[in-house]
Amino acid sequence: KGSSMSLYRYVAPKSTPAKPAGEWNQVEIACRGPHIKITLNGEVVQDVDQSQIDEIKGKPLRGYLSLQNHGK
Repeated sequence: KGSSMSLYRYVAPKSTPAKPAGEWNQVEIACRGPHIKITLNGEVVQDVDQSQIDEIKGKPLRGYLSLQNHGK
């Protein structure tokens, strides 16, 4: 729940196909209503309905998207 492409602290990704340091990653994020879909390097890593997950069903459906990096 704290790795790349997780819904941080709440939902772990299905996989983590991140490229090694020094290589570029491509991320596509789609948020439509309660549906969240995240694709990393061509692989779907999140495909969830927010309204069906207890930890995030009360979260707003509008607002800001934040990306975080723990390295250099």
